[in-house]
Order: sequence, then structure tokens, then C-alpha cells
Amino acid sequence: MDSVEASQAFLGDAAKHFVCLSYDVSLWASKDAKRNFASCFIVKIEGHWLLITAGHVINGIRDAIAQGAIFSNFNLHDRLAGNNYPFSVPIPFHVDDWVVVEGGQTDADYAASLMSPLIAQNLHAGGVRPIEEGLWGTAPFEQYPHWILIGSRGESYEIIASRPTLKLTLISLAPALPPESIISPSSANKIFAQIQTHPEFDSVYVTDVRGMSGGPIFGLRECNGVMKYWIIGIQSSWYKDSRTVWFCAIQPFFSAIKKTIILQRADESISND
Repeated sequence: MDSVEASQAFLGDAAKHFVCLSYDVSLWASKDAKRNFASCFIVKIEGHWLLITAGHVINGIRDAIAQGAIFSNFNLHDRLAGNNYPFSVPIPFHVDDWVVVEGGQTDADYAASLMSPLIAQNLHAGGVRPIEEGLWGTAPFEQYPHWILIGSRGESYEIIASRPTLKLTLISLAPALPPESIISPSSANKIFAQIQTHPEFDSVYVTDVRGMSGGPIFGLRECNGVMKYWIIGIQSSWYKDSRTVWFCAIQPFFSAIKKTIILQRADESISND
């Protein structure tokens, strides 16, 4: 099975994990708000639903707020889960509610926010399904013959018949060496991959992946004749000239969250005793 067939085989299930975060941003002196988007996905850890994206996405919002920008109208779009509801799910958004890990020796680029039960129920009713622990992929990632990035590119945003649309994009990736512009050695947590093009299948030639930061990267392999997938990373950045992206391995971040939840639960149990 080639990468095109693999993409088609898992799209119906994998799309249910993905949500697009939209929000309006304007400068304090301007009345015109610009619609922005971020790729996100849902994970379930120790019974809790969490919204996951790239750390630099949340830090970018935090920095813009500090400089006077006004953010509003945050919504999660779950139409990719297969529902026909005309509305998205509005969410409260406070940057302090996010756990962000960005930079450092591990080249981390993670952000997570705990979702309220009400929002989780709304998303679940719309068909969204969280990624559970059994789908956490582990290194070496070469054990998965196919890598696929899911996200919503900002350049796909357009107005059709007075209705805004933003397309889901699947990008096939292949392991790659760091671009020549990378001088310092990267950590084991920073994985490089090159965008693959399939002219007979791709509906558009991807020239810009802005908006896909925070999107999940899945590793696929065939098991007993069935194509299965695991999440292996979160999209961080890319190098346009070489069409190379780099992503962070996701399992260490999920494991740290799980450990924190378990320890907090133990502390609460001791306090109650």
C-alpha cells in the first residue's frame, strides 16, 4: 500500500481527532478584526480531554496581547468529524489556562489546555473522538512506513457564497535530514520530514503550511491486512526552500501530562484522608 492509499484508508477515523481553532484579532486602534486559525487535536489522558496545539501558537497569542492586540470569538470547528451542524463550538480562552513548553535543549513546542466537561460533551456529540493512550506512537518512527500531517492551512481560507470555508489538508511526509541551513545539532526530540507530492492525487500543490502548526502527525503501518495509525508528533515549523518540516515527538509530552495528573490525584487523595 502506497502513501496515497494509506491516506485514504485512515482519513475517516483520523479526522475525528482534529479540530480547528478560529479566533478574531485586532489592534487596539483598529475596528477591523482579522480571522486567524490554528490546527489542534484532542487527546484523552487519565479520563480528561485536553486540547493540544504547538507551544509557539499560544505564546504568539500571549505576546500579541502584551503588545495591545485584542483577541475574541474563539471557536472550535468539528465539522471534519462528520456532523452536519452549521455551528462551531465556542470556547472560553485564557492564555493562563494553557501549559506551554517551548524551546530549551529538547526543542520542545507543546501546548495543552484542559477542556471543561461541557465542551467535551459538545464535541463528542458532534463526532469528535479523542486520541487515547493506545494510539501513542513511540520511537523509532521508521517503524511506520507512512507519515501523514493533518491540519488547516491559512491559505486555503476563502469565502464561498458568503460562507467562510477552510479546508482540511493531509500532507504525506517522508523522513529527511535537517536542511543545510541548520547549523547546530538538533535533539532527538526534533524530527525532520520532507513534504511528498502526488500529482495524480493532490488537489493542490502545498506552497505554505502556515496554520498547520499544532496539527497531529500520524505514523501508519499495515497490520494483518488492516491499515492502523498512531500519533507520533506535533507539527512545529518548516523550511520552505527544501519543503522540509520539523515536528516534536508527542509521547514524552503526553507521558509528562499523565504523570502530573496521577500525582495530583494522589495528593488530593492524601488531603481528603
